[in-house]
Amino acid sequence: MMKRMTLLVGIGLLIALNFYVYWSVHLYYKAENTTDRAKKVSLLHRSRQMVPLNDKVTYELGKVYFDRGVTEVANEAQRNENLERSLEHFIQSVRLNPGNYASHFRLAQALSYQNYFQQVQIDPIDQYKKAAVLTTFDEQIYFEMARILMQNWEDLSREDKEYAVDMMKNVIGVKKQQGLRDVIQVWGTYINDYSVMNEILPQNPESFRIYADYLGARSLSLTERLDKLARAETMEFSQAKQFFNRGQREARLYHMKTALNHLSSSLSRLERIKFYQELIKEKWIDEQEHTDIKKSVLLGLIKLKIQRTGTLKDAESHLKAYLGLEQEEIPTEELETYLEDRGLLEVKPGISEHVLRMYFKLIFDFKQHRYREVIRQSVQVENLFFSLTSEYREELVRMLQIVGDSYQRIDFVYDAGEFYQKALERDPRNIYTLLKMRENYVRLNDEDEITEIDRKLSDIVMPEEMIFDQIEIQKDKTFQIPLLFTEESTLSIDIEFEPQAIDPLVAVFFNGKVVDEQYSDEGWVSDLELPAKRGKNILELKPLNSDVRITKILKRQP
Repeated sequence: MMKRMTLLVGIGLLIALNFYVYWSVHLYYKAENTTDRAKKVSLLHRSRQMVPLNDKVTYELGKVYFDRGVTEVANEAQRNENLERSLEHFIQSVRLNPGNYASHFRLAQALSYQNYFQQVQIDPIDQYKKAAVLTTFDEQIYFEMARILMQNWEDLSREDKEYAVDMMKNVIGVKKQQGLRDVIQVWGTYINDYSVMNEILPQNPESFRIYADYLGARSLSLTERLDKLARAETMEFSQAKQFFNRGQREARLYHMKTALNHLSSSLSRLERIKFYQELIKEKWIDEQEHTDIKKSVLLGLIKLKIQRTGTLKDAESHLKAYLGLEQEEIPTEELETYLEDRGLLEVKPGISEHVLRMYFKLIFDFKQHRYREVIRQSVQVENLFFSLTSEYREELVRMLQIVGDSYQRIDFVYDAGEFYQKALERDPRNIYTLLKMRENYVRLNDEDEITEIDRKLSDIVMPEEMIFDQIEIQKDKTFQIPLLFTEESTLSIDIEFEPQAIDPLVAVFFNGKVVDEQYSDEGWVSDLELPAKRGKNILELKPLNSDVRITKILKRQP
């Protein structure tokens, strides 16, 4: 009978215990789902009274009291009371479950916050370290840990500095570029020691460029910025060569889509290179090798795109870029033969892409010194003069120039002049056409026409002084200024900006290459040497740390 009573009592106690546990958990989840802070506290306390050893309940109570302390920061008594209660509950949560990294992390946060107002007995850094050790995936733990350490960088031991650096590397490893930006922001706020950032920074061009952008935007070390940009370009050049080799290999295996992607990746990297190495007096990239690889990449892209579609239109931009890189005396037989074998240089009225075919055929004929072949097609070019719409205006002008050049090469200067005149009618400010016409008039010893051409040239070439009216260039935006010259030369220019509170940091590019990056001295960027080519040149200005207003450009002899 006694055993039976004992068993019944045990079963009753077990039922009661299960009920208490169930109801405690029920209250806990109910508290989680309410936004009413007072009700949440009441539910959590009731849950804790029923099962005092649930670390999740004490953890949630710690969070609630911490939030109260933060929001009531102006009321010293209420703030301190809530923060103390928060610490009590987080400490109990840690004791109940020492392996819960979130409890250690929250305790560390509460200790760090409380430490602003009064000294705490527990070292928050120790709690951050425990949280970091217990988790293998939470980048927020790593970031907060490193941020707290970096706030106290000068007082840290060598071991803790190394630990902070490792934490930052972990953040970047998980959050990638956004993690890097967060890390750089913390570094810039608390440390600004370039050797520390160089230790943290991943060794890849994307990271170097993000870091360089940060330095430029905040007017920090220009030397460090230029070094990182030059190194990023060196890495990108190496990547471009690797993608080119992969693209060739995939093309040989007839994996056309993959080959196209690799070659496109190679070209995008090559085109990003502005040769920042020149500004730090290094020679990490051979410019001739860069040009040769770009030619090969463009040639590969042209072939792949034509194989895919069988048309010139799809490869038009790459064809123009490739032929633009080639010098007139350099043969282009490989590309010409490739296009001829596919019937893409056959020129007949009514054929699809008739204009593009004629355009590229004339260029190939001229580059191969087949001037009489060009002249033979001049009638078709003249017909286009009267029928083409503005869609092909640029191509028509170039074709008319090529016919004129061909006549000029065989000393038929009057015929050359007729085609140059037609080209000028379609593009009256084309410096190439004007210069060629001037050559004709020099041969004919026609002083009046030479004077007239010189007058027209003086209206379009870069003057001694260029005045700008309220032209604002936004930070990180590039402003292009076309400059025309009658011959190759090296000139020196000064650029004036409207004065402002800080000296703007301005990157200056000329024909796709960086020529200078400096802080304007009292609104001026001075003594820029520009290696100008005959014809059209492009000057680009990119402010890096503030918007600027350009007011004037002065030209003078170097």
